[in-house]
Amino acid sequence: MSDGLMLFAFGGTGTYFLLQLEAGTLLWKVSINGAEHSFMFNKSISLCDGQWHKVELTRRPASMEITVDSVTENDTVNANQAGEITLSSYLYVGGIPDDDDEAATFIQRKQLGQQIQRSQ
Repeated sequence: MSDGLMLFAFGGTGTYFLLQLEAGTLLWKVSINGAEHSFMFNKSISLCDGQWHKVELTRRPASMEITVDSVTENDTVNANQAGEITLSSYLYVGGIPDDDDEAATFIQRKQLGQQIQRSQ
């Protein structure tokens, strides 16, 4: 499978953290009070190769950093996206249960349905 949710958590008004595979590539999204920043790891490197990979995510006030198997990429974050992330939900790993109405409501309200698919 080359698409799938890896990590998701949310809180407050428009604040969430999302890590997923999209066409075999890591996509990391952070939204702080509605100011969203997306960062996609090198599109030429597919993580759907049957191997284990070490992934590190680092967020600093002015940057986001993804390291996969000792290959690091950085991206600059705008000042309005540099605040603290306050999350109030569970940390969802690998999917969101069908019976989690709070998460479903947040996903629908923020129109994340195309990006987050609930477990079957």
